[in-house]
Amino acid sequence: MSQDKVSAAVTSFDSPRCNKLVDRIKTAHELTFYLKQPLPVGLFEELKRVSAREAHFPIEVIVEDFQDVKYLRKLHAAGFSLFYGLGLPTESVVFLDSNRGFLLESDGVDSSSSLRELRNSQELYFKLLWRRFGNAVVLSGLTKERDVEARLICLAGEDGNELWCRHKEELIIQVPRVGAKIEVFAWEKWNSHILEILDLNVIEPRAGMAQ
Repeated sequence: MSQDKVSAAVTSFDSPRCNKLVDRIKTAHELTFYLKQPLPVGLFEELKRVSAREAHFPIEVIVEDFQDVKYLRKLHAAGFSLFYGLGLPTESVVFLDSNRGFLLESDGVDSSSSLRELRNSQELYFKLLWRRFGNAVVLSGLTKERDVEARLICLAGEDGNELWCRHKEELIIQVPRVGAKIEVFAWEKWNSHILEILDLNVIEPRAGMAQ
């Protein structure tokens, strides 16, 4: 099931159970998701409503090998703290504070989900804290330097800081020319000084685009 031992008591993820989970979320002080697939739509919408409130508890989302960049941007845009994880459980897990956890299992046949309450919630919660290796950021600025072959861009931010960014090898993008104003959605991995670009938008081409 995972690289950590996860024990659970089976419960179904039907509407009444989902409503009970939402009710518990409203009384939580912290909410943490380790996602392997998108959240159930109703749950995501409720979390967005919670996050939109002026005073709300932290909502953290940690993902691994998540290929849907548009969905990652939705999570970030909703106000969730988005982290890059490694060695996560093979199924999605949600923690209400540190002492209550649930396993969200998705059925690939009919896209339904089941909800399992974890028996070792607190132990797993603290173990997984060490599986975070970066966070998502959205930055804008000017392209100061570039290396097309190495897929590198030096981004000069509005605050005067300069950051090197590299887009993933499998990500096909045009490298903006020097002077272009851009916005990047990227992983800021804590073991590297180079950001990993997930998505790039050119705001003002200025000198045009490289071929």
